[in-house]
Amino acid sequence: MSAEERNGRTFDEEASLPYERYVNTEYFTRAQFDSLVSQLLVVAELKPQTVLEIGPGNGFVSSFLKKSGFKVTTFDINANLKPDVVGNLAELDRYFEDKSFDLILCAEVLEHLPFEYFNLILEKFNNIAKEHIVITLPRQHRILLDLRVLFKIPFIPYQKINWFLRIPNRTKWEEHHWEIDYSPDFSLEKIKNAMRQNLNLVRSWVDERHRTHQFFILKPL
Repeated sequence: MSAEERNGRTFDEEASLPYERYVNTEYFTRAQFDSLVSQLLVVAELKPQTVLEIGPGNGFVSSFLKKSGFKVTTFDINANLKPDVVGNLAELDRYFEDKSFDLILCAEVLEHLPFEYFNLILEKFNNIAKEHIVITLPRQHRILLDLRVLFKIPFIPYQKINWFLRIPNRTKWEEHHWEIDYSPDFSLEKIKNAMRQNLNLVRSWVDERHRTHQFFILKPL
């Protein structure tokens, strides 16, 4: 089925994906691991005591956080992933009380739901999170130039140049309902504006190693 014919997976399809879907060799790439490490670094920077991870996938992030002393609860619609809580993200407040977690981590998840649920879910994040919400979303762009340089001069700390030139790429992965920049209706600025209706947007950036992952740090209103 082509990308034009398919527009994301249904809730039932998401709930029935086998565990092996998340631990196959497709994930053994530098970019995939770099994105997971970036998630860990952001969580560590924000210093929460309790974390709700939405969509634990293969468990890499939650496992490392737990071993590092964070109290982590995982949530997913798919029981095959063995999350701590199985449920539908659109009904998140059925499972958790207000201000239950210092931080909510939701990485590469929201694009798997129709965009009509976006504001609803952000509203629930606003209620359930105490301090921060970390979201990552796929961003479609074609990289024209990617410059990454790390250099050291005696008596001066390491210096880094990390710069890239991009243009929008009007496509998306067929199993996603939407992605940032895949059409003008889903531009980065429009996604940010939607977030600001429900949360305080603190910072946003493209992951320096996985250029198609856009990170957002938000706080409850």
